[in-house]
Amino acid sequence: MDEVSNLTLKLFEKTHPCQTDQGDEDGVLDDDEEAELDAKVIDVASDLVAAMALVIGPEFAQYFKVFLPHIKKYYVSIFVENGYFGLRLVIELGVII
Repeated sequence: MDEVSNLTLKLFEKTHPCQTDQGDEDGVLDDDEEAELDAKVIDVASDLVAAMALVIGPEFAQYFKVFLPHIKKYYVSIFVENGYFGLRLVIELGVII
C-alpha cells in the first residue's frame, strides 16, 4: 500500500517519470496538449486515491492527510476551470470514508 501511495503522491507532485520526461523530444506536443495530458494524469491520481479509500476504508484517514493538500490545490484550480474534478473526488471520498 505504501508503494502505491508514494507513486500516487509523485503524480500529484508532478515528479513521476511519466511527467518529468514526456517523451516529446521532437516537439510534437503543444502547450494545450501537454496541459491536457497533465490533467489526465491528475484525474487518474484522484481515481487512485478514491480506490485506495474504498479498499482500505476508515484506516485510509492516515493516508488522506498526505493527499489532502495536493487534492485541495487541484480542487481549486481545476474546479474553477471545468467544475467537476474536485467536486467528484470530494463526493467519492465522502461516500467512502
